[in-house]
Amino acid sequence: MKIGNAHEHRAIPRYPPVTQIEVRHPNPAAGHMPSRFRFKCLTVERNATFEKIAILLQKQLYDIGVDMEIETVSLDQLGARFTAGNYDAILAERTTARSLYWTYIAFHSTKLGGPYKSADATLDHLRGATDDSTVRADVSDLQRIFHEDPPAIFIAWPKVARVVSTKFVVPIDSRKSAQGRESDGRTETADTEDPGADIIPTIYLWHAVGSR
Repeated sequence: MKIGNAHEHRAIPRYPPVTQIEVRHPNPAAGHMPSRFRFKCLTVERNATFEKIAILLQKQLYDIGVDMEIETVSLDQLGARFTAGNYDAILAERTTARSLYWTYIAFHSTKLGGPYKSADATLDHLRGATDDSTVRADVSDLQRIFHEDPPAIFIAWPKVARVVSTKFVVPIDSRKSAQGRESDGRTETADTEDPGADIIPTIYLWHAVGSR
């Protein structure tokens, strides 16, 4: 999961990433038997992408002494248990956007479900911010909170392919304009643009070949 949109604000200080996970076991010499940390991870059933990621995570965690049990449920069940806070961990996709509103609905306790409330006060203050200096200060504080007490961990960034019929023309420069960049009026097909860019947000601008 990508943590919000804090990185869109260049004035925010960067915090060093966590590069090592250490699992401590009781010392057998002190009369304690070694134990392994265990938890259950929910994910969506009949989804090959999530299944592969979950199995890979399970193996990597096992190697450092952590047992992760995978439980697959329907999307409706996943949503219900998420809202009720009835889970140890959830492996799922989250969407992001440039608007900080997405950060609010993703990580505020009233939207998130479960006991995480570390960011509530800052998110509430940020929601009422009316000037750039307050927004920058609140987002900086929010990033600090997420670093010190993360509500989630970014695991992977799945890649998808969009297949578009040659019967349609995708106006690439209009997509640039829709993202806040000025268009020069040219209309080109998708193969002239960055192959990593997603064209779906411009679907309302597509038109049939020869219709214009």
